[in-house]
Amino acid sequence: MEQLRLFLSESKRILADWDAYSDQHSGPGGWPLDEHAYGRRASRRDADTWRAFNRIRTAARHLLHTAETQLSALPPTTVQPRWAWQLAALSDALDHLEALHARWLETRTSLPAEARPGTDTYGLALAEHHADAWSYLDTWAIHAQAILDIHTAAQQAPRPWRPPRRRPPPRQPTGPRRRGGNPVPGTVPVDFVAPRHLAGGGDPTWVTVPLHRACGWSHGHDPLTPRVLLSSPDQKTLLRLEPDPEGRWWEIRHTGGAGHKPWLATFDGHTPVEAIAAFTDALTAPSAATGETDPYEPLRQTGWEPAGRGDGLVSPDGTAHVEHLVEETTDCWFATTRPGTDHAPHWQAYFHGDTPLHLVTAFSRALCDETPVMRRNPLMRASARTSPLITRQPREVPAAEVAFALENRVRQLTAQHTGPHAPAPPHHRRPTNRRTR
Repeated sequence: MEQLRLFLSESKRILADWDAYSDQHSGPGGWPLDEHAYGRRASRRDADTWRAFNRIRTAARHLLHTAETQLSALPPTTVQPRWAWQLAALSDALDHLEALHARWLETRTSLPAEARPGTDTYGLALAEHHADAWSYLDTWAIHAQAILDIHTAAQQAPRPWRPPRRRPPPRQPTGPRRRGGNPVPGTVPVDFVAPRHLAGGGDPTWVTVPLHRACGWSHGHDPLTPRVLLSSPDQKTLLRLEPDPEGRWWEIRHTGGAGHKPWLATFDGHTPVEAIAAFTDALTAPSAATGETDPYEPLRQTGWEPAGRGDGLVSPDGTAHVEHLVEETTDCWFATTRPGTDHAPHWQAYFHGDTPLHLVTAFSRALCDETPVMRRNPLMRASARTSPLITRQPREVPAAEVAFALENRVRQLTAQHTGPHAPAPPHHRRPTNRRTR
């Protein structure tokens, strides 16, 4: 517990130093005054936080298990409602950190012999690892206090506290077992889910990270608010991602110009990120759009049928509906998913009538794609994990494969944007300074 207290103290100091630097070296709207210096300072923040976490990294899983056991034995009147979900958030972050650490070990092994600590090649690879880990380290910096609070509550319980008997051992993130019962190292449990319109939102970084790193979109959000703002290189398109339980999480707004009208697209939080990513991929494609401009066509090809009333097409399972609504003062597209006729929408996407049709078509094509999508349990809605309409195929996937999936996507898009018809994105990678409290 003492090492955990030291980590929390150090991470708090590291963040305070970073916030002070960011305030002093950012202009109006949070934009860095010197991007290169800002990026170097962010890299130092990432490395310092990782070193602080190393105090408890090998014991983190045990700390979590102890806290879960203590929490289950506490009198209900002493339990804080937030403790359970904080432990779940810490467990999910630790899963990611373990996968990233496994990937770093593989990366370090694959480096050239001359790439030793202190060389630029080694330093860049290590900085990349630290940057990828920082948001999950930040989760521990924010929520690990719950472990200490639970421990204190257990010590102060009215009667002598004893752990319950016959409690099963902690669930490990690796499932397949060798003969003899030992888990196979280097794997993480994931679900492959279909249909994707019921699979839940997924990881937002599938959209935001490629826009920044491969397409050159810049960010200007406040690091102390749970919001992401990304603007296109020509400053004509703005993406806003802001968790809002009463509204739309995603908003993509284009200002128009050069013969193009302004338009707006919005997506609820449970909209699959794969469909949103298809929209942004088409938006940022370096060549002019030459693909389909009928959003209904991909749906027809995969068995979607005309709606019973009104316009639009309905998915084969009857839970998703895509409609082009045209009235006297209205021209827009909607995509809506609801688990039943008597249920509120699970999620909804909206496209203003002036949204380029090849973008709406890219969204609808990804939406009806029958390929299962990969989800981790913490990223799935509870109803999605038990719905009879959903097919879930649990698998143990190599941790490196999970960790590399986003990197491979970034590399593929970078290759497209560095071709002869597109300007090259920034050569450096500046880690995000976003923080979600």
